[in-house]
Amino acid sequence: METASQQDNRRRRPRAAAPRYLFGSDMLRPTRLAYGLAVVIEVLEARGKGIAPLLAAADIPRFALEEPSFRIRVDQELAFIRGALAELATPEAGLLIGQRYTLALFGVLGLAASCAPSMRELFRMVPTFPELSWGAIGLSVWRATETDFVAFHPNMEVGDLAAFFVERDTAATLALFRQNLGANTTPTQVRFAHPEIGRAHV
Repeated sequence: METASQQDNRRRRPRAAAPRYLFGSDMLRPTRLAYGLAVVIEVLEARGKGIAPLLAAADIPRFALEEPSFRIRVDQELAFIRGALAELATPEAGLLIGQRYTLALFGVLGLAASCAPSMRELFRMVPTFPELSWGAIGLSVWRATETDFVAFHPNMEVGDLAAFFVERDTAATLALFRQNLGANTTPTQVRFAHPEIGRAHV
């Protein structure tokens, strides 16, 4: 139980400023570049999994992966990812896949981002041009005092894949920061709304 003096001190204690919104985007677009699946395919092939049946089930032609401008529908991508997750059969798939993202994968967008004057401006490029990336859930960046926060927001469209995309995008964000700031770059805190899995891979 607080004493009157403790209550008075608590009232006088300055409140932390509310986080200030910096930028963001809902990210999801009706179509996306097919070669973005390359990261998922790398993980599948590293584990000896075939991709031809998964491509066929999602109605994605194999040559689409080699054509930089070939676009697929969101439902095709989601179908491929669901099949890939069933093949991988590991709860850490989102983290494993997210760690493989690099700026080079983003093509022109990655080249432009690499010329940004700061990491914040580099990161801003992704939600500014969502049609050139593979985001499927919302992304927002906030600032409170001297700390920046990145938040990912699942939507109805991704359905049962929400946890996968949150973990993939979290791991991908950390991978991009480490590629530009050093391998020892570590977030001060990571929190997930869904049940946690092993965090040793983050």
